Amino acid sequence: MSRHLRAVAPLLRERGLEARTALGLWHAAMSSLLHGVGPTAAAKLLAARAKSIQGHGGNADAPCVAMTPETELLVLEETAAAAKEFVEAIDRAYEDAVDAGLEHLYAETLVDVTASTLVRLWGPFHARKAIGDQWIAFNAGREVVVHPSEPEEAPSQACEPRRPEFRAETGPPLPAPRTAGDRHVDMRVEAEVDAGAGAFAVAIEITEKGGRRERRDIVAPCGEASVRKAVLTAAIEGIRAACECAGTLVVRLSSSAAFLQAGMAPPERRSSTSRLPSEETAWLLLESYAAVHRIEWRHAAGGLSDDLAERCDRLIRRQMSR
Repeated sequence: MSRHLRAVAPLLRERGLEARTALGLWHAAMSSLLHGVGPTAAAKLLAARAKSIQGHGGNADAPCVAMTPETELLVLEETAAAAKEFVEAIDRAYEDAVDAGLEHLYAETLVDVTASTLVRLWGPFHARKAIGDQWIAFNAGREVVVHPSEPEEAPSQACEPRRPEFRAETGPPLPAPRTAGDRHVDMRVEAEVDAGAGAFAVAIEITEKGGRRERRDIVAPCGEASVRKAVLTAAIEGIRAACECAGTLVVRLSSSAAFLQAGMAPPERRSSTSRLPSEETAWLLLESYAAVHRIEWRHAAGGLSDDLAERCDRLIRRQMSR
């Protein structure tokens, strides 16, 4: 299949449609998938593929291309012309699959090849967004191909002030509570360490009585040798930031790191590997916060519509690209 799809690139270049390669492939692949297996089966394939897309991309924070009604019409016409070339290539690849007796694997292969190509062209964030929007449409029974918002080239990121790395507290760990009404906090903490360099991110949504809402993001580099310590640092920084101007908090703290939930479980339910001796200072600090505020510790991989998880992913990607 990849061989047939690669053969389309020279044809698009000759016709001046090279800029529509990604959008043409997207429309051709989604149309073929819709007509081949139907919206229900297509939705299942797209959901599974989108959840597996991870990693860091250079254009994750690039804005989407802004279009006027006139330019949008031109783009759609050019995309349709490019998609026609890809449809013919997909049909030829399907014929090869039938001859080899592999047509039962064709739909899944089409999704995989399309997704991996878009990740290289658009970056993981925009590829997940496009596949997620299409999954929602198919899952709702809409037999339409969603036109994705294509990202521009990634601009150079301006340097932002870096937050200091977490250091062990020497005094009382908790700030003096100030009455500001009870607050409900949804928080996501994530971290990544690669070749000795790392970053952690915290995405926070705060809702107060009366309907006032606040959104906060925290991102910083970390010199921790392990992801575990970086995640603990992120949790401490996030809870500290949320309770700076609050009375009693209700916090729903989620992370893809399962050990965080396991380490904060009651002692009788912890395994021997839930906490490591080198992390004891951080665990005690988290317990100090948990003694004052109601904190629900959740292990969640993050789904297509998880805004907090996507925000953490973008923050870490931006920090790691510096």
